[in-house]
Amino acid sequence: MFVLLLIGRVNSLAQSCLLATQQSDCTSVVNGIYECIWSNGQCLNKVCNLLSATNCDGQVYANQACYKFANGTGCGSATSCGIVDNSNSCGLVVASGQQCFWDATSATGTCRAKTQCSDLTPSTCSLVNNQYCYTSGTNCLAAKTCTDLTDQTVCTSASLQSSKCQWASTKCTNFSCKNFVTNEQCISQTLVPTTQCFNADVTGLVNCTSCSDQLAQCDCENLTIFGCGWVSGTCSTCATAFDQFTCVWYEQKQQCVSNVQAAAFDSLCDIYAFANILAVVLIYIL
Repeated sequence: MFVLLLIGRVNSLAQSCLLATQQSDCTSVVNGIYECIWSNGQCLNKVCNLLSATNCDGQVYANQACYKFANGTGCGSATSCGIVDNSNSCGLVVASGQQCFWDATSATGTCRAKTQCSDLTPSTCSLVNNQYCYTSGTNCLAAKTCTDLTDQTVCTSASLQSSKCQWASTKCTNFSCKNFVTNEQCISQTLVPTTQCFNADVTGLVNCTSCSDQLAQCDCENLTIFGCGWVSGTCSTCATAFDQFTCVWYEQKQQCVSNVQAAAFDSLCDIYAFANILAVVLIYIL
């Protein structure tokens, strides 16, 4: 009986704010999209301009950020930071996904989105608008190189000047395979999607490196088994490799090929070499 009564109660609940006719039912509406609010004798979708000024700043309803008017008489919605008209509300609002910031450099001050490191305080200095930041102690500055970053978490997620950053020991540096000291660390890391670290030592030690680390043609060509190939003065890796054992640089064809293709080419070379030897022998006999 209790279950039936409960089911009946659920079924009797209004499915949208406007269908609730009593204040007691208004906040019980279940529609999964809007919260409801009782205002001027009717149940309405809760939006910023229906809120009281005391319960406004920083709220979000109907995908709109709410802020209290400068004169304190009401609540409005902000589709952008520039709409907010006072410093007290500005710092509490996140408009269209952007944290707002009161810029006092103009005569009257304006509310705008935090878009640069200098908008942050030293205590919040990390990342803003896809820009990595670091603190000098008194100011928040834009990082130009990996070595500028002092926070390990920020460092390991950053890329600066086309280089992935890496936390090595106690500092942030440009990513390098050579920073890894165990084989497990080495083979699990990727510099860029087509340049993977590998252990080039075959004696049981660790020499973690990558094709791009090889500056000399001779060193590069000694690592063709790992997909390295000397192209236009630089050591490149096989662009189609899924790992260092999938493909090799086939020097005779000057291209990256799978191990299966390399084996097939080697077989053709063996057949060709054997045919030439046989021809020479036959000529000698005849």
